[in-house]
Amino acid sequence: MSMRQLVSDILHLRTLTSLHIVPPFCPVDVSVFNFAQTESLLQRAYEKTLRWLESGGVERTKVPSALTIHSHAREH
Repeated sequence: MSMRQLVSDILHLRTLTSLHIVPPFCPVDVSVFNFAQTESLLQRAYEKTLRWLESGGVERTKVPSALTIHSHAREH
């Protein structure tokens, strides 16, 4: 699913129900075809989700910025 469609769906569905979107890793430095990293990615996701919950993530209502158009370029 494209991020644009996902954001569109989130914006529509949150008018119908309560949504809680945990921000995804961004950028992900592992290919989606590299299953050798599954255990590591699951552990990172678990830890990130715990931090998100502890920092009040459930109270946030905006679409996570990692799902919107953005850049990973570093400014010098």
